[in-house]
Amino acid sequence: MKKLLLLFAAIITFALSAAAQNQRVEGQVMSADGEPLVGATVVGVGTQKGAATDIDGNFSLVLPASVKKLNVSYVGMETKEVTITPGFMTITLENSNVLDEVITVAYGTTKKSEYTGAASVINAEQLENSLVSNVTNAISGKVAGVQTLSSNGQPGTAASVRIR
Repeated sequence: MKKLLLLFAAIITFALSAAAQNQRVEGQVMSADGEPLVGATVVGVGTQKGAATDIDGNFSLVLPASVKKLNVSYVGMETKEVTITPGFMTITLENSNVLDEVITVAYGTTKKSEYTGAASVINAEQLENSLVSNVTNAISGKVAGVQTLSSNGQPGTAASVRIR
């Protein structure tokens, strides 16, 4: 019985010492206009441990106590490195240079100044006003020479895009 009690005490001691070497980091990632960023990536600097933000922009992760900074990134936003502070952190990301226009060609890449063919332009407002679940379905029927094909009729499934 004494051996079992001693083994149990040793396991508890090791578990507590292992937990003391970690820190729990919690917070929220917001855009400059105060909106929560869904799917922002939060990674401890020097580690491969990280988390993605939820629908409210909240994140929670456990990092080694030696980690002092977080690397926070989101598509279309400037990547930011912040110092870990105790308590709930609020991190604000600034907008980066926004893409104005994208030219998609069937072969290679091209610059706008070198392109001489016919080009169709779809404004962001046209995509926002579409009642579909993804961008590939939103461009369907709006650009000549572009076909979007869905493999099934389920909402949210990705469509394949063919450019003539």
